Amino acid sequence: MDVSIALKDIIGKTNQQRATHHRLQVTASPLDSWHWRAVKVWTMTAEEMRRFWVEGQTACFVVLLDQEGRVIRGVGNTTVIRYGIEGQPGQISLFEKQYPEPLGNFVMGAGGEFSVEIEDDVYSSDTVTGITLQNPDDTDPLAHHTTVIVFQVCRAEDEAEPSPEQSKLDLARSLAKQLLDVLESV
Repeated sequence: MDVSIALKDIIGKTNQQRATHHRLQVTASPLDSWHWRAVKVWTMTAEEMRRFWVEGQTACFVVLLDQEGRVIRGVGNTTVIRYGIEGQPGQISLFEKQYPEPLGNFVMGAGGEFSVEIEDDVYSSDTVTGITLQNPDDTDPLAHHTTVIVFQVCRAEDEAEPSPEQSKLDLARSLAKQLLDVLESV
């Protein structure tokens, strides 16, 4: 899966706003001077999964950006993905892929809601919750749906919460894109 094209709107930028998603929750990390901020949360549609050659996969992909928005191409073993499903102990997954693939991922099982954050010795991390294989916004809501989450190293001073208007605009863009995808498939 080549994520470079799909993430062109955030790569190379200092992304000051935390990601918003109308179904998932992003909880801010304690605002240490530097932290991992979730800057993009993307639940793929069945059509997007076909387009990016991940159809039928049950993965949640994780991409890391540095403070300038450059894709981090490798990390040590002290930086890991911490993920879990409600009611079960958290697990870790290593970052072991090579760009342009997402650096790391974990496999999601059916029937649960997952959470994910970055764990390392230096930075605290936002936590994204509510991740599932289902996507009720898609034409096939029960199909397996891949999720891509992008975390960026950010300073607390650069923090900017999205305005209610920005959140509504993000939702409107998402719905318009889905409508166009449906119309193109007809």
